[in-house]
Amino acid sequence: MFYGLWQQQSAFDSRNQSKRKICFLKSGRLFLLICSFLFLPACGRDTVSTSAEMLEMIAEQYKVIGNFEELGRIEKDGSLLLIGTVYHTGGKVVDYYAAEFSEIKDGQYQFEHNVTILCQNQSGLGKWKDGYAIVCCHPDVSTIHFALSANGKYTEGDFEVAEIPFVHYLSLPALDIEPNYHLQVSWLDSDGNEI
Repeated sequence: MFYGLWQQQSAFDSRNQSKRKICFLKSGRLFLLICSFLFLPACGRDTVSTSAEMLEMIAEQYKVIGNFEELGRIEKDGSLLLIGTVYHTGGKVVDYYAAEFSEIKDGQYQFEHNVTILCQNQSGLGKWKDGYAIVCCHPDVSTIHFALSANGKYTEGDFEVAEIPFVHYLSLPALDIEPNYHLQVSWLDSDGNEI
């Protein structure tokens, strides 16, 4: 299109060429002005300061329908992982929704990305940073057991679930685990039976 435009200009005299160039420049400036109005407001939308605003942003990202509630948060290295859910009929949780926010200044957070929390039987596990977010809303869970094995090393432990919802961060470097590992997590009732 631009090539054809410049070819047509060669047929005009110098006066018409200068008018056409000015018109082209004005059109370019108008285009840049319109783009700045369209994209500048979107830049500020990713900054939030309250949990309610964070939840609203997560709900928009995942297109959540229903009463979306915060379950908990994990903070690590200037980042915040906010986890929420929608309680369904009978108070059951079907899905967890999470997103990472980074603190840009006191009380101001910027949306970074969504984090997947795999949910099964009202319990969830999601890879975040250098560890895992562990979430539980099952009323019968009293203990969460984990077992890690890597390069001949074996580590295991338990988390007591004092209240529901339960949100915990399992840091793999703190356990001195190599990059290639196998993780097994079990949600147990008060008798030690897996749920």
